[in-house]
Amino acid sequence: MKTSYFSLLFLICLTFAGSLNAQDDKKPPKRPDNISVSNFDDFKNSSFDIMDNAIKLKQNVGTIDNEVKKYSGILNTVSLDKIRKDLSALRGIQKESSILSDKIGQLDDQSKELLSGASSVTPKMKSLGATSNTKKAVQGLAHAKESLGSVTSLLGSDMTLLTDELKKRKEPIE
Repeated sequence: MKTSYFSLLFLICLTFAGSLNAQDDKKPPKRPDNISVSNFDDFKNSSFDIMDNAIKLKQNVGTIDNEVKKYSGILNTVSLDKIRKDLSALRGIQKESSILSDKIGQLDDQSKELLSGASSVTPKMKSLGATSNTKKAVQGLAHAKESLGSVTSLLGSDMTLLTDELKKRKEPIE
């Protein structure tokens, strides 16, 4: 009876440790080295550049969101210049986010072609690298999509809050 109790306890600990490890999957994948096959290297580098830019956008919108949340209760005391500056920055982030989303769509289509052709890359050692790098690049694109989703949700609420404040002050909205 004691051994089954300890076995059950051990199994529960392993399950818990596995679930903690699964939470670490939110980290962005690391950029692999080039394999010297131009179309695969170009795709991988483009994908990871987009992921890096999406992460930067998420950080930038997070910084502005924290500022907006800090003064949201006393927004009427914040200077017009500060509100306009933050709104302008958010609009720039929105534009960049849209551009990155379009690029992700283009690369999604390209990834399917590359994955299907990766096995025919010669020499075979490069074939393995092409497959591996393309899969990691697809993971990078998925991480970029997730980051851009966060950006979009923060943008909407913050832009509405700042635009409403400008309307309350009867200021023109550019």
